Amino acid sequence: MKEGWTFLNFEDCIEKCKKTKQLKTSDYLPEGKYPIVSQESDLISGYTNMADYVNDFGKPIVVFGDHSRVVKYIDFAFAVGADGVKILIPTNDFHPKFFYYYLHWHGVENLGYSRHYKLLKEINVPIPTLSEQQHIVEELDLLSSIIEKKKAQLNELDNLAQSLFYEMFGDPITNEKGWEVRKLNDIYKLKSGDGLSAKNFVEGIYPVYGGNGISGYHNAYNMNGDFIIIGRVGAYCGNVRYVKGLFWLTDNAFQLFFDANIQTPIFVLYLLTLLDLHRFANEAAQPVISNKTLRDLDIIIPTMEMQEQFASKIETIEHQKELIKKSIKEVETLLNSRMDYYFN
Repeated sequence: MKEGWTFLNFEDCIEKCKKTKQLKTSDYLPEGKYPIVSQESDLISGYTNMADYVNDFGKPIVVFGDHSRVVKYIDFAFAVGADGVKILIPTNDFHPKFFYYYLHWHGVENLGYSRHYKLLKEINVPIPTLSEQQHIVEELDLLSSIIEKKKAQLNELDNLAQSLFYEMFGDPITNEKGWEVRKLNDIYKLKSGDGLSAKNFVEGIYPVYGGNGISGYHNAYNMNGDFIIIGRVGAYCGNVRYVKGLFWLTDNAFQLFFDANIQTPIFVLYLLTLLDLHRFANEAAQPVISNKTLRDLDIIIPTMEMQEQFASKIETIEHQKELIKKSIKEVETLLNSRMDYYFN
């Protein structure tokens, strides 16, 4: 921390914000006029066409996930998604991006699926001059932009992989190439994971997987091997993921059993992703996708030779992605180092 900087308690750094209307996750659209910002890690969680839910604060603000602890810098009009979104409007003492970077760097202790805003209120925030803040923001923005460009490269490779699937196998929903078809219930079995309460999300050695990747850590595991898992509950129901190793699977996700003599795991991963399983979720406030709902879904069965060719090409793409991910880690390390230099 630089000498001469003064500090303010967190609550003295933000303007009062009126309560905002919140959308239910069941109201999220894949496309629409207005972006929805919630507390998940993705910047935008969905879209809406309901203008009366849209907020425009006239200047950039920061969003804090009360449950997730995710910090986001928002410089566009948006609708608030679901519960747990805290709107933070920095006072004029701050460059909004400086305020964002400081909160992002500082973080708060992980209390599991609990409220974290009470911890944020205990933070003291430094106030350099606005010119100093601008200088810091420019340096950190440069590194952040490099990271974002590399992440865009990852998205392009993901799009390439999906295009490759369509080129080789066609649309799995319409089965335009006339592959053999079986019902999902005839070749797959779905079993949900085990329940796990919030207090078990500790800094353990095994990742805990739910519907959207790692949601915490545990000191035990209930899965060992290579698995396809499918989000079962919440905003991420229908998400498909290929997971390897030792981990704990919560009951927010299915474990998928399939015949490796009929389908390769990489083919299954892309097949189920492109079948868009999200469309089978019910429209409750807490969406759920059930085993029973999926039973009659048509599943294409291309030749194993073609599936293996596809898997080989995907392996090449994944290798390129790993190189980019390594580069991202290096730049993130540098970014964290510079934030430590200014804030620690």
